[in-house]
Amino acid sequence: MPKNKNLYLIALLPPPDIQEEVQRIKEDFRDRFGAAHALKLPGHITLHRPFWAEHSKELQLKSFLETFAKEQDSFEVNLEGFDSFPPRVIFIKILNHEPFFRLFGSFRKSFPEKIYMDKSQKQTGIHPHMTIATRDLKAEIFPEALKFYQSKPYSSSFQAKGLSLFKHDGKRWGNPEFFKFK
Repeated sequence: MPKNKNLYLIALLPPPDIQEEVQRIKEDFRDRFGAAHALKLPGHITLHRPFWAEHSKELQLKSFLETFAKEQDSFEVNLEGFDSFPPRVIFIKILNHEPFFRLFGSFRKSFPEKIYMDKSQKQTGIHPHMTIATRDLKAEIFPEALKFYQSKPYSSSFQAKGLSLFKHDGKRWGNPEFFKFK
C-alpha cells in the first residue's frame, strides 16, 4: 500500500437479506470451484472501481459523497440470473441498467478529480453487475462454472437507497460508510 494513500471503493449495497443470499452463493462457488476472491467484499454493485487517494483527501471525498447522495433519488434494482465477463468473472445480472447509467453519469460529472491520486484511475463507464467469482477463478474451470450457474434460477429486487464507501486497511476492506439518497 503506498505511503500516505488509501484505497477506496464506491458501491451500492443490497439489504442484508440479499447480501446473505449472495454470500451463500459466493461460498457455494468457493466450495464447488475453488474461487474465493469475491468473498473479500459483501455482495455489492460497484459505482466506482477501487482507486487510490491521499489520506488528506478523505474528508473531501466523504463530504462530496454526502452532498451527491442527497441529490439522488432511490431506485429499484432488479437481479435476474447469472452471466459473465470471460475468462474469470461470473456475476448476478442486473436487468435495469438505466438508473445506474444516470447515477454514474451524474457522479462522473461532479466527482472532484483532485481527489484521485492519479488521474488515470478515473472511470469512464459502468456495467452494473454483482460479482460472485473473479480473479482466482481458473480459466479452464470457467466454462463449467458458468454452465452450472447459468442453469440455476436467481431472482430478487431491492430499492437502492444510497452509496457505500469502502476503505482498504492494507489487509482487508473495512466496514463501509453509508451515504443516503434523498
